[in-house]
This record gives sequence, C-alpha cells and structure tokens, in this order.
Amino acid sequence: MWRWSDRAHEEASTNGVEAWVYALRGEYKMWRELRREDFSGYDLIILNMNPAALGHYKRLLDDGAGRRAKVVGLYEGDLSLLHERWRTWGEVADRCDMVIAINRHGIGLLGELTSTPVRYIGIPYPVDGVRAYHVPVEERRREVFLCAFLLARPLDYLAARPLNIPMYGYEDTFSRRPRELARHRTFDKLRYVRRAADLYGDPALTVLPKTNLVAFFERASQSLLWMNLDTRYTWGRYVIDAAALGIPVVSTRETGHAPDLFPDLTVETPYDIDGATRIARRLLEDDAFYMHVAERAAAGLDWYRPEATAARLLDALHA
Repeated sequence: MWRWSDRAHEEASTNGVEAWVYALRGEYKMWRELRREDFSGYDLIILNMNPAALGHYKRLLDDGAGRRAKVVGLYEGDLSLLHERWRTWGEVADRCDMVIAINRHGIGLLGELTSTPVRYIGIPYPVDGVRAYHVPVEERRREVFLCAFLLARPLDYLAARPLNIPMYGYEDTFSRRPRELARHRTFDKLRYVRRAADLYGDPALTVLPKTNLVAFFERASQSLLWMNLDTRYTWGRYVIDAAALGIPVVSTRETGHAPDLFPDLTVETPYDIDGATRIARRLLEDDAFYMHVAERAAAGLDWYRPEATAARLLDALHA
C-alpha cells in the first residue's frame, strides 16, 4: 500500500488507474491487499476490475454488513478480455454503486452486463506534467514513433513504412520481477529487442527496450509524428500523450479519444492502412495542417485534467 504523498514525485507523469490516487489524494492497494474492513474504513473505494481480481472482490462484497464506502468499479483493460469471465464481472459490478467506462465504446457492453449505472468519466490525466516534455516543432526529428509494442501488432509499421522516413518503437514490456523472469526465462532484456528486429528486418526501424514513463516522454516528444492503429477498446493513453506533447497521432475510433482530440487524423478501422498512410503523408507535407491538428488537440485537454475528472466522479456519485 502507498499514499499519494509517498510518491508525489510521480504525480506529474502517472496516468492510468493509479492516477486516481493523486486526483483524490488517496491510497493505493493491490487487489490482494483489500480486506472486508476497508469497506467500512474508507469513504470511497475504486476497484480495478481485472479478471484476476474478480473472485476476491466478489467474496468481499457478498458480505455487505457494515459497509460505509461508496464502491466504484472500473475496468482498465481490453474489453475483449472480458468475454471469458463476463458473468462474474457482472456479478461484481452489480455490487458496486457505479461503474466507470474508460472508453466510451464500452458503455453499451458494460451496461448490458450489470444493473449498476455505467458512466463515461475517464481517468485523470496529468496534462501539465506531460506538457513539460514538449519539444518545439522545429527541433523535432523527421521520424515516426510506432505506438504499439512491436511484438504485439504490425499495423503501425505497415502504415508508416511507405513514408520512407526513420521509424522506431518499443518491443514489449519486460522487467526483472520474479513473475516476468518465470515467463521469459531469461535475465536478458534485449532478447525481445533482437526478436523484434529479426521479425521486421527493416534497417529503417529502430527497436528499443521498454522503459519508464519519464524516459519514454523524453524520447517520444522528439518525434514529428506518431502512428497508433489501436485495435483494442482500452484507455487509449497514447492519443492523450500526443495531444499533451503537441504531436499529431494517426489513430483509430477504438481509442475513444481520437475522434475528440484528433478528428482529422482518425481512421474508421485500424486496418485502413492506406488511409492512415495518406493522412501521415499530408502531415509531413502540409505545415499548416500539422499545426492546426496539434493546436486543436491541445485545446481539448481540459476535460482530462485530474481535478475535472475527479469532479465528474464525485458529482455522478452524489447525483
């Protein structure tokens, strides 16, 4: 467990579920640490309803005696991963006071799984903290950052390759935690960099090992363009990152955010490779268009600020 003040130095770059800890000045517990008495000790509990935690949550919530806390369910991952445990997910959600849909396209699905109200509220995003990594356009590299982990999907690469400019991306997540060592069976962090480099076999593509958020922002902020043909219905963080950094990103409707922040750069399907390439090429050739889409996205970020997101949550709970 940790309090927001324990990691105050990370507030300026943290987004995702942990960002709620900073927005609400609260505490973070791993799901395994949550106990029945917490539901009488806290005013508000936000549950990250990933499939692994559902059984634990259900056991705790089945006994509602002495419960004082408002309970909000939130699912951070890919909606398609709910298919195997949708029944249990709905049972846990039924015991919550509200469910947050972090992607607007998930409202209908989640609403069918539970009788609890589902709201599209978002996740607090550290707009000003990420903007601190902004690099002036004239100082950016004429290159494209491929947002997807390279061992996860090739779509970003396929759309960027015809641009004939340098590309780079990260291979996958990797750490030396015991569970990761057991999965990968190696201490060699570069093993997957080599695997990705061999898979693509393109000298124009630089493969980097996954890194921390600060190092990521320092590197990715230098690129002229991002490509993010996301196939999942998740938080869509890269779209908001790009908007905060003032970098145009070609993306998909699946992210939920792209139609709001980058409507001119959004393709209808992540498999529209030609369409994504055409948009990217226009960005490289039309300076006025480039600045227009970047400025429009930056102007739309106030909705994602931590204080605004926290206010929406509290208003919805007390409505």
